[in-house]
Amino acid sequence: MNAKELLRPRFELIADFPGNHYGQIGTILDRNWSKYPNDDETEKPIWSISDFPHLFRKLNWWEKRTKDEMPKKLKSLVSKDDPDFDLEKEEVYHIVDWDMDNLYGFIDKEKREVCDLEIFSPEYGYIPVD
Repeated sequence: MNAKELLRPRFELIADFPGNHYGQIGTILDRNWSKYPNDDETEKPIWSISDFPHLFRKLNWWEKRTKDEMPKKLKSLVSKDDPDFDLEKEEVYHIVDWDMDNLYGFIDKEKREVCDLEIFSPEYGYIPVD
């Protein structure tokens, strides 16, 4: 998967409700979301999901993914509040393997150097890059 696909909003159905056509509890909704859906129903309005946090939980980009879906490269947003922050200039971390139980992306397995996806809050964490 490329970075754009990994960063597309996904939601998990966390409660049932009358008229539910999304599936069973635990279903991951991975679609094209738009603030202004098109007429042919290939895009769904995001407000129909995001307005109901008691029914749907927005997932972080790495949640409920398989090892095969995970990216090979990451960049960190930990210093994004710095005045001279430039995402293009940030170091690219090349991931050699993933530990999906702990959500570690190994940079060097022998030295145990990792990108820990849960160490920072998501807005300051890692993002996939191509």
